[in-house]
Amino acid sequence: MKFDICNLIPEISNGFYFKCKMCGRCCKGKDEGYVFLFKDDIKKISNFLNISLEKFLENYVEVIESTFRLFNPKLLKYKNKIFILKALVLKQNEETGVCIFLDNNNKCQIYEYRPHQCKTWPTWYNNLVKLEHFKNSKNKCIGFNINEFDIDEEEKEKYFISKEKIYQTIKEEMEIEVEYIKRMKKYNQDFKKVFPYLKNVNYSFKIKYYNTNKK
Repeated sequence: MKFDICNLIPEISNGFYFKCKMCGRCCKGKDEGYVFLFKDDIKKISNFLNISLEKFLENYVEVIESTFRLFNPKLLKYKNKIFILKALVLKQNEETGVCIFLDNNNKCQIYEYRPHQCKTWPTWYNNLVKLEHFKNSKNKCIGFNINEFDIDEEEKEKYFISKEKIYQTIKEEMEIEVEYIKRMKKYNQDFKKVFPYLKNVNYSFKIKYYNTNKK
């Protein structure tokens, strides 16, 4: 399969090394944004915590409005379509922006079952095709501050993110968001239809934060 459609920034066009230092930096700070919940994220995490879907939604989830841009997964590029849609996100401390699942030792309490968005860091579309985003992420995240000479020979493959892996992850990100946008439009933003496993939950899905850029 050829991966020559999406223009990666030169710094990582042939792949790059990344080693998470488990510092928790990307999980805290009001400027870090939200962790969005797609597909089976809610079901998987609630099962891991051994609590009901209602309890999980009540204790760990907020409803916001967010801007979504429609992707073309085949071309690995944005389309010129923008939607303001409701979204389910993990709660965070309102003052500090710390994720609700980050403990006092900077450890994720649901690491093995963390949302897809968390698992794919730092291979997010904007990080890899926009130099400003990449530099900003690199300045914040010490996981970028390694090269092949810092890693033992037997571990190089483990921490090297190849060009093929980059494109595959971007494609998955696009497909997930495209599916979400389509289902939200189809079902008039009814979460109980968008996420069929939520159809019987007793939860109101009231929006807490509205999109301030909404016209």
